[in-house]
Amino acid sequence: MIKFLTICIMIQCAAACSVLSAETTTVLAFGDSITERQDSYRSFLVPALAGKGLAVEFVGPKRDAISRHAGYSGKNTKYLRSVSKQIYSEYPADIVMIHSGHNSFSKDQPVPGIIRDTEAIIDIHPQLPPALIFSTRDDRTAPTQKAEQIAKAFREAHVPVQLEIYERGGHMAFNFPSPNAADWPQRFRHWIQQFNFQSNR
Repeated sequence: MIKFLTICIMIQCAAACSVLSAETTTVLAFGDSITERQDSYRSFLVPALAGKGLAVEFVGPKRDAISRHAGYSGKNTKYLRSVSKQIYSEYPADIVMIHSGHNSFSKDQPVPGIIRDTEAIIDIHPQLPPALIFSTRDDRTAPTQKAEQIAKAFREAHVPVQLEIYERGGHMAFNFPSPNAADWPQRFRHWIQQFNFQSNR
């Protein structure tokens, strides 16, 4: 059963981590090159979780020096949709991190299709867990329109969702700390505190 869902559609976002009692929480990092690359968000997320003493295990069909994952460089949301059911079936996880919405050309006006495919990937329905979405208004690659429409779909399904929009930060705002979105980890921690969030220490 998925406990939390984090959506990163460049939009991007940090991972939620809920550790209930002493059980290990499994995390599936699913997306494109920003998930697969070794300088991705996993490069600071995995050590940060370990440093907090959290019992977290990353799962997925691929493995590198950081963790297991399901990152597919160069692939767009349509491709991720095509493999999502198999990935979910073979690598069930408590937390699913989706980082998608890239690798499409603006001349093709891909936003409606990206939104459709993303909704299919996350399979929005009332049983889904709460979601946190980050976006920046100056991201020309993945407009805030994506975040707003996906958040709207969550609300229509009566699923709790929080949308955090920054005025500036650009396309890479949440992959690494940036001057214009430097407080996103604090916003994330504030959001996650409303849930049962514990470490093993």
